[in-house]
Order: sequence, then structure tokens, then C-alpha cells
Amino acid sequence: MKRPGAGIRLVTFDVGGTLIHPNPSVGAVYAEVLTRRGFPCEGVAVDRAFEESWSLAASSLPSSTERYGRSLEGERGYWRDLLADTVRRLGGLEPPTGAAEELFERFSHAGTWSLFPDVLPTLEALAGRAVPMAVISNWDSRLPGLLRDLGLRRYFGPLLVSALEACEKPDARIFHLAASRAGVRPAEVLHVGDRDREDVEGALRAGCSALKISRSPGSAQGLEAVLERLGQAATSTERTR
Repeated sequence: MKRPGAGIRLVTFDVGGTLIHPNPSVGAVYAEVLTRRGFPCEGVAVDRAFEESWSLAASSLPSSTERYGRSLEGERGYWRDLLADTVRRLGGLEPPTGAAEELFERFSHAGTWSLFPDVLPTLEALAGRAVPMAVISNWDSRLPGLLRDLGLRRYFGPLLVSALEACEKPDARIFHLAASRAGVRPAEVLHVGDRDREDVEGALRAGCSALKISRSPGSAQGLEAVLERLGQAATSTERTR
């Protein structure tokens, strides 16, 4: 019988919502900056408006288009436009002066982000078993430095960052680039992420395997599922008996 995870030679990870999350939330940070600069708002409402803006921006893109390169002002322009749409959804006309610049800097720093509790144990377990790992993330050019500052860079070989590759999930090209740089075939890649379209559908269409995790409260599908998928959890248990 074929063992679970047999044939997997590379595990790739999404980052936002899979490995790390804003702390406090995006809405809380945005609300603090916007309110201090003259546009009073509440974090919960901002979270909702931001997610709507983010989802619309993602769904309106052709699958072969990378979002950050579409703006004439690059990634800063993208985030400025996203902030403007978020503010409009909150009933405002435009963001306060300087808010976009301050928020861009805030989310550049490791102090604005936290690791999910299961991240380090899972990455350590995979590294201890010499399982090659990589990142495939729809993120801007700040991600490599952020991963380094958070202490995560050392776990990964290739970093496939959409803004640096000029393609983004669910485009098959970014998955194929990861496989190529790791020296494996797409069929030998297991991609782990939290979103249906970008992570699961994108990986499957690229010929990779996919594993969706959930960070919803009470969900049992965290990163431990990666070890179970590879058949490592059972092996680890047997060794400790």
C-alpha cells in the first residue's frame, strides 16, 4: 500500500493566514492610524471593509496577472488604492494625508506580525526529517526581509514572491517556478495554504497536491495536517513509544 505523502519531495507554504497573521488585526492597525489622522473608525468595521476590498481586487484580476505590477506606482500604489477603497466602503471620501505611507511602513515591520502557534513546531519537525520547503506567496517585495526578521527564512529554500516573479497564485507559473528551482516535478509538490482559489485550486491546476488549512476559531485543520499528510505524525509517535 502506498504510504500517505509518498512521492512528495517539496512542501510549499502560503504565508499570510497560513504561517503568520497581523497582530493586532489589519482592521485594528488601520483604525488606529486612520482615527489618529482624522477619520474615526472601528477595527471590526475596517476588517470587514478591508476584506471586501482585498477579495474584490483579487477576483477581478485575470489569473495570469500580478496585482502589484498593475499600479503605475508599483506596490505602494497598490496599497494606496486598496486603502482608498477601504475608506470609501466605510463612508469616507479619501484617506487622511500620510495614512497610506504610515501603514505601508507599519506592515513592513516584524512587530506587526505574529506566528501561529503551530508554525515553528511543524517547520522544525519537517526540517528535522530533511523535508525540503519553499514559500509561494502573493505578497510584495517586503516579504523576504519580513520572513528573515521573524526568524522563518532559515527553514525555506526558494521564496516565490508574486511581486518579484511577475505572476501570482492561482497562476500555474508560480507553482512551476517553485518546483523548477527546487529541482522537483510539480507532481512532487505539496502546497499548503488557507484559501480555496489561490492555494487549493491554483496548486491542483498546476499539477501539484494541495492541502487547505483553516485558522477559523475551533478548526482542527492546522499545520499538524501537513505531518499527517506526509505520514510523519505516525512515525514520530512510534519513535517516542
